[in-house]
Amino acid sequence: MQFFILGFGGAIVGPLIPVLADFFKVRLDVIGTILSMNAFGILIATLFSGIVAERFGKKNIFIAGCILLIGSFLSIYFSSGLALFTAGYAIFGISLGMVQVNAISIISDFYLLNRSKMLLRVLTGTSLGSFVVPGIVSIVLLKNINWKYIFLSIAILNTALIIIMAALKILGTGKIQEKEGLKSLFIANKNLFKSPIVILCGVISFLHYGTNMAFSSWFTTYFKGQDVSVSKSSLLLSIYLFVFGMGMFLKSFVFTRFDEKKVMFYSSLLAFVFLFSSIFTQHLAAKFILILFFGFSFAAVGALGLAAAIKQHQGYSGSVTSIIGGFGYTGVVVLQYVTGYLTENFSASSMIYVSLASLFFMVILTSLLSHSKYPN
Repeated sequence: MQFFILGFGGAIVGPLIPVLADFFKVRLDVIGTILSMNAFGILIATLFSGIVAERFGKKNIFIAGCILLIGSFLSIYFSSGLALFTAGYAIFGISLGMVQVNAISIISDFYLLNRSKMLLRVLTGTSLGSFVVPGIVSIVLLKNINWKYIFLSIAILNTALIIIMAALKILGTGKIQEKEGLKSLFIANKNLFKSPIVILCGVISFLHYGTNMAFSSWFTTYFKGQDVSVSKSSLLLSIYLFVFGMGMFLKSFVFTRFDEKKVMFYSSLLAFVFLFSSIFTQHLAAKFILILFFGFSFAAVGALGLAAAIKQHQGYSGSVTSIIGGFGYTGVVVLQYVTGYLTENFSASSMIYVSLASLFFMVILTSLLSHSKYPN
């Protein structure tokens, strides 16, 4: 449920980009900068929260992130200008990183034998949360409801979830490491930054996270350039995100029978082929179907890369998650801004071309990973 809320909250601004640009009277590249600041907040939290949690307890940092998430969305609800909205959305990024990194780390520690399967299934909740948002945004716009109520609803929902988890004693106090282990922890993290598989999976995550977030965020803007209204393109985005989530969920079964590194490679290759094919058809329905096949193929590559890196360094799941996530959200910062800039100054189709460039390099890197000496 917590991952559902993270996906829900993280996907809100994408469908609202044209609305926010009109509401705040700013250009699309300014909205792209706001998205990048959110991603920068996620990046900062991702880089440090997992490492800090190894010292102060993963559950403690998880709870702190949940509380910060509630505060950030309440601040957005009460905001009256672009500055406060931007600050609130950036703080939400910090809270998202804190919650996501430590939740993934806790799950990785608990499910040692089927880590990849459980990560994919839990992360499906994020995709389902993202899937719900465009439909809700479409209804809100059609009914002329103030879009700020969506942010208020998430704050209330997360508050209720924390109360339920506390009542059921799901949330407890994480074990705090002894101070004597702090020096060895930093030495271990220094070595992780030198690990070839961590670096390789990190670069793959840079491309996958960045492409995924930029594609979803600028989806409605792209289809607006295809003469599709925001309310209708939001519904199309909802379908796309559902297919993406199903791709992630179904691959949790596939990789148990196949080499997960091969799954990463063939997923990246098929995603490139489908998206590349979409630029050659002018028929809107055919273009959307190809994009759906792209989404299904593209799903889970980053999560499988994270699982592969953790498998090589099982004693430091929190630190590995932070490092890989750091790469990933650096990609989000970069590709969100690049996509916004190119969309504003060149074409709404820039989203497709940026994604294709990322996919090209992902095919090369996942091919290298699939032929590496690291065991599965």
